[in-house]
Amino acid sequence: MNDSTDVTSRIGNTAPGTKIALELWRDGKPVNVTATVSTFDEEKVAKSDDSSGDKGGKLGLALRPLTPDEKKEVGHDGLVVENATGPAARAGIQSGDLVVGVGTQKITSIDELKKHVDKAGKSIALLIERDGRQIYVPVRLS
Repeated sequence: MNDSTDVTSRIGNTAPGTKIALELWRDGKPVNVTATVSTFDEEKVAKSDDSSGDKGGKLGLALRPLTPDEKKEVGHDGLVVENATGPAARAGIQSGDLVVGVGTQKITSIDELKKHVDKAGKSIALLIERDGRQIYVPVRLS
């Protein structure tokens, strides 16, 4: 594979339940892992309220911090996606998803995410959590 979009394409074209071997880079070193492809349960994803009027900037995301109860439930920090449009929606990010990181950096505030987006070039890799599962989602910035 040549870049992160190849990963998305490969996984997207693989049947759920199939095991695939992946080579990841963690802390500057290659790590080989086996992953089982699955689907997201769309019924459990919260619906967005399009009345916010926020276009979401370069990413196309309207976000809010986790409440203390939500943070306790998931066990870590993150930002809840209230609405996804534009680049984020095209990348597959949905209302109800949780943005927990950019690359290997954990995200605890909207300001932190904005700083990463401002430094990013043409794309950014967001670590998204949905239904307790985490995946890196490459987003091409507008």
